[in-house]
Amino acid sequence: MLFRIHPKSKLKIRFDLIIILLSVYNAIVAPLEFAFPNLTFFAWLTVFNVCVDLAFLVDVFLTFRTSYYDDRIEEFITDNKAIAWNYMKGRFWVDVLASFPFDLLSIG
Repeated sequence: MLFRIHPKSKLKIRFDLIIILLSVYNAIVAPLEFAFPNLTFFAWLTVFNVCVDLAFLVDVFLTFRTSYYDDRIEEFITDNKAIAWNYMKGRFWVDVLASFPFDLLSIG
């Protein structure tokens, strides 16, 4: 059996806070990179952006392993299929689009 993550565990909460900070970073830096293409001249910025994209991708995979609370039956759902279905009909597509490395498409 694979691991499951409790949504209120300290590790999950810390990781979610990191994802929130990286989202704020993306909201500031992405428009700047679009407006000023010379910013990608800095190699460290490109490497950091790839790491941010990887963190978002890890978040997608971890969310598939994170149980959730169902208000209707008032208990945590730990069934893998139910977790996946709940995520797929929720914010999965937004997370996938957010984790897609669009900036790598322009390299070449």
